[in-house]
Amino acid sequence: QLKLTIDVDLQIAAEEALGDKNGAIVAMDPHTGEILAMVSRPTFDPNDFAVHITNKDWNKLVNDPDKPLLNKAIQAQLAPGSTFKIIMSVAGWQENIAQTMTVHCNGGQEFYGRRFGCWVKSGHGEVDLTKAIYQSCDVFFYNLANKLGIERVAKYATMFGLGQKTGVDLPQEVSGVVPSEEWKLRNFRQKWFAGETISVGIGQGALAVTPVQL
Repeated sequence: QLKLTIDVDLQIAAEEALGDKNGAIVAMDPHTGEILAMVSRPTFDPNDFAVHITNKDWNKLVNDPDKPLLNKAIQAQLAPGSTFKIIMSVAGWQENIAQTMTVHCNGGQEFYGRRFGCWVKSGHGEVDLTKAIYQSCDVFFYNLANKLGIERVAKYATMFGLGQKTGVDLPQEVSGVVPSEEWKLRNFRQKWFAGETISVGIGQGALAVTPVQL
C-alpha cells in the first residue's frame, strides 16, 4: 500500500497561488519533513507521454526557456539570498563571534578593494545580531562572513543539509552547491579569494540551493 503525505487542500492552494508564474512552492511539516504540497511551474501534461509524444511536442518542451520538464522544487539551483543569513547567524553564534559583534552600517562597506552595498542605501546605523536578523542588514553579514571565512561558513551550511541531496523520495534530485576552498580548486583549478566570501554571507555568490533544501 502506498500512502502519500500530500494534503490535497494545501496542494490546491499552492497550485492556485503559483498560477502561471515560473517557480516552485514546497510546503513541509517541520516536525517530520513530510511534504504536504509541492508545485513546479510551468509544467507539462503527463498524458502526452502515455502512448507516444510527437516530435513537435517534444521539441517544444525541451526548447522552452522556462524548462517545464524541470521539477524546480528539487532540481532548480538558486541563490538562497537573505534566508541564508539565519545559517550565518548560527555559525557566528556557535563560533563565539556574533554575540559581541556590532557594526556601523552606512549603506555599504569596502572589502578587498571593492564596495559591497546594503539593500538599505541610507544604512541601518549601529547593528548587533538581533537587529541584523530582523532588519536583514547586509553589512553585518558581510562582516560576519569575513570573520568566519569560507571554510567555517561551508561547515555550518553543510551541517544544515545544504550542498547534498535531502533524500526526498523523488528521482533526479540535485545537490546544490556549498562553495569552499576545496570545491573551487576541484571545479575551477583556482584558489578561493577572501573577497568571494563576502557575497556568500548574504546568500549570493557561488552558493546555490534547491527549494526543498531551503
